[in-house]
Order: sequence, then structure tokens, then C-alpha cells
Amino acid sequence: MYWTLTIKVADKKGNPGEGAELSVLNANEKEVINQKTGNDGILKAELAEYSKDGSAIHSQSPYTIISGSKKEKGILNCNKELIIIRN
Repeated sequence: MYWTLTIKVADKKGNPGEGAELSVLNANEKEVINQKTGNDGILKAELAEYSKDGSAIHSQSPYTIISGSKKEKGILNCNKELIIIRN
């Protein structure tokens, strides 16, 4: 099952974090995304809630989102939006 994670990066005044580098790690600490936000400070990604190997189910969530010194963790079980406020 895949869900859309929308990550918005902004400063304390609400200005978009244009070109902010983001890393997204799955539950196993494997990096699944390493990209920069667009001019609008947004990055959208389709991420798996879990994967299957035969009859075994492997949870990919919670994901850890890293932007600069900020680190957020979240469970992905539906489409979600995350806002990261940077200094």
C-alpha cells in the first residue's frame, strides 16, 4: 500500500524553504529519498506503508524525515502532509 507524503519546509515567517535538502528514512533506517524541495519549499513522494515477501509483511513506517538539524518521525497509514519549520 502506497501513500503520498507531502513535506513543506518553511522558515519561522512562513517563507518557503526553497531548495531545502530532505532525507527520508524508512523504519529500518534505510534512506529512501534524498532530494531538495522545489521553489515552493514542497516535496511530494509516494511511500510504502509496508512491503510483502510471500506471506510476510514488513512495515516500512514510521518514516524519519530529516531537513538540516530538524528530524521528524511519522507513521504513514494514509496520505499525509508534514510541515517542517527551520530556523
